[in-house]
Amino acid sequence: MTDCSSHPALTLDAMIICFNRQKEVEGAIRSCRTSGIEEVFVLDNASEPPIALGTDVHLQRSSKNLGVCGGRNAIAESSSADLLLFLDDDAELSEGFDLQKVIDEFTKDPNLSVMAGLAKRGNGQIAKHEFPARKVQNIEIPRDVGYFVGCGFVIRRMVLVNLKGFDESFFYAHEETDLSLRIANANGRIFYNPALEVIHKPSEKGRDFTTKDFSRQMRNRKILSWRSLPRPISYLHLSTWFLFYSIKSSPKKYSSLLKSVFKPLSKQEKSIGRSPLPFRKLNRLQKTGYRIYW
Repeated sequence: MTDCSSHPALTLDAMIICFNRQKEVEGAIRSCRTSGIEEVFVLDNASEPPIALGTDVHLQRSSKNLGVCGGRNAIAESSSADLLLFLDDDAELSEGFDLQKVIDEFTKDPNLSVMAGLAKRGNGQIAKHEFPARKVQNIEIPRDVGYFVGCGFVIRRMVLVNLKGFDESFFYAHEETDLSLRIANANGRIFYNPALEVIHKPSEKGRDFTTKDFSRQMRNRKILSWRSLPRPISYLHLSTWFLFYSIKSSPKKYSSLLKSVFKPLSKQEKSIGRSPLPFRKLNRLQKTGYRIYW
């Protein structure tokens, strides 16, 4: 067993982005305090009226909505901690959250890039799309996974710095799966641990009206597949997801879905660059539950 005391103590700060959710963000902050997190940073992402918080919170405000990726990148620059806990403003750390166990995992393994958490709803149920695998199973077993979910996760700050942060051309949707592929390409590790347990209470208040815009999601899929997948796998990935979104969309949306696929990528969308993963890594990601092939 590794003696964690021989390693320098790692520091952890909480990062919360808030948009028009005064009451909800107060609950998120309160859960961080209860869990023993001393430093909490909040970005008011152009809320109206502005968010008001106590002086014990590091509050900064953006005059425009930066989106999920832009907001996370901006608030991360405010911290010098080793580890950053990102928590949605409509989520709270549960009583099952174990701060020391989370820090110890990163201390034991310098290659651990992200810890994916266990997200539950207020009634204890687990939403399928909020579990970091294709199937919700063996939730009590810590293990390597292919990606993480954004409502609650911990990332090593230098990983975020070295990978140039979240891609800000992804205003919303698949920003975590894109970063997960880039982490895999950098030989980083993503680890699921139920010690990082959050209660997610999705709020429609402040919700971007395009969160169910499948053409945007399809566009983001095209960007991440161009960036990180070999061309044959990219075509398979896009075809699978185009079929999925087509089934969920109304016929009126088919043209916008097609446009999102065939419109050439812009210079900004290509700014991070193309670096396809080798097939062995893709197969490993598929086995851990990442939806590479289906």
